[in-house]
Amino acid sequence: MNLNIKSIVVIIPHRGIGDVIYHLPLLKNLYKNYNTKITIISNKVNKSKDILKKESFVRKIIYFNFDRTNIFSYILKVIHLKRIIDNLNTEILILTDPSKRLVIPIFFCKAKKKIYVGIKSFKEFLFKKKNFRDIPLANHLIELIKSLKLNNTEYS
Repeated sequence: MNLNIKSIVVIIPHRGIGDVIYHLPLLKNLYKNYNTKITIISNKVNKSKDILKKESFVRKIIYFNFDRTNIFSYILKVIHLKRIIDNLNTEILILTDPSKRLVIPIFFCKAKKKIYVGIKSFKEFLFKKKNFRDIPLANHLIELIKSLKLNNTEYS
């Protein structure tokens, strides 16, 4: 555990309220292990500001429109998301969906450590086709928590 981590960002692009709730063990364990409040970049429709408003581990929630659009808008969104992340001076960045429209800006951002749920490397992302959605999101998040090797993990 590195106690010098000052900035953790978790990107939750999922649209459902339940999807935000599935992220609670991850968020709580990150906060408990690094003693650093977490900035969340999330989809407005999942109501994360309402769900997480009383949680002590939240530094800030930034809403971002993750909707699919035309190629021009896609390029603008990639640039905008990259700028948001770079301005946060992120040390640990966790993306909880391996969609191409999300992985690409994360790959090019300045975050020191980048963690992509569902893929182990950018090379795997490019050349190995896996169906992320065949496994429930909660299982992916539990595997992520285990892979981070955090101390005293809780899954409730």
